Amino acid sequence: MDEYKKSLIDTINWNDIEQLHASVLEISKQCFEYKKICVTLIGGISAALLKFNNDQTLSSSLMTIGCFSLLISFIFFLCDALAYYYQRKNRQQMEKIKSKICLRHNIITYTIKDIKVSFFKSCFNLSMFLYYIIFLVSILDIILFIHNKTFLNYILNKIF
Repeated sequence: MDEYKKSLIDTINWNDIEQLHASVLEISKQCFEYKKICVTLIGGISAALLKFNNDQTLSSSLMTIGCFSLLISFIFFLCDALAYYYQRKNRQQMEKIKSKICLRHNIITYTIKDIKVSFFKSCFNLSMFLYYIIFLVSILDIILFIHNKTFLNYILNKIF
């Protein structure tokens, strides 16, 4: 087997891979930040709405919190899904560049990963589980309010 000699185009390709890898790491950090900001914002708004609950009943305040939580989490869900989509797109591009390097040097032992990318898949991956829980609790809160029950009363009645 001949010794690998890095050409100028290989160097450029490897630099591209390093830059794409760095962007994948930054996007991954960004996705985690989206989740932290979403939870913090929902918590802050919930506390403020409960604190400044003038003459509303507790159940209407909880319904308002449910609506705000649903809206906020949906916005962050879309941002997070889009970031995850671009993260996968960058990984797909990295594999294409690796494939070009392998073809250029007649390397047949490297297995190229087939990375499928779609916005639908980016919306339904395990990292989005937090948003699904928030959606579920918010929708349940709104439905229970419509049927004149509070979420807290419903849970307490089921437990006791």
